[in-house]
Amino acid sequence: MRNRWEEIVKDTRRLILDIVIAVLAFGAVIALLFAISSYREVYADSYSVDSYYYYMEEGNYPRLVELYYGERDRQEPKDGEKKEFYAVARYYEAASYYKMYQENGDTERAKEQAEKMEAARQEMGTLSGEAENICRQLEIQAP
Repeated sequence: MRNRWEEIVKDTRRLILDIVIAVLAFGAVIALLFAISSYREVYADSYSVDSYYYYMEEGNYPRLVELYYGERDRQEPKDGEKKEFYAVARYYEAASYYKMYQENGDTERAKEQAEKMEAARQEMGTLSGEAENICRQLEIQAP
């Protein structure tokens, strides 16, 4: 009788341990999935509108250009809520080239960049005031 009882206790312990191991393994898989999901959110290459706004408010226009090209390379949609920020980035880039070409006496290329600046300014919408800030920062006169 004692052997039978010991076998029942042993089998019950083994069953309980198997259940605990299965639950722990399932929990580990779920935790791993959450960790991967969190990693993707934190290190995503796509930036929020708030990021663009922050860099623009700080006058960090070169960073806007970096973000714009990063999202362009990933073929992010160019419309929607970031459209005006993309226009600010394009304006800054064109204004930078405009300044460089003006300083080097290359009026033809400077004129091309001035046209790009005007096209970007028209797409800026409510952010069109940033064109003046960019020109002030680059110490140029808007063409």
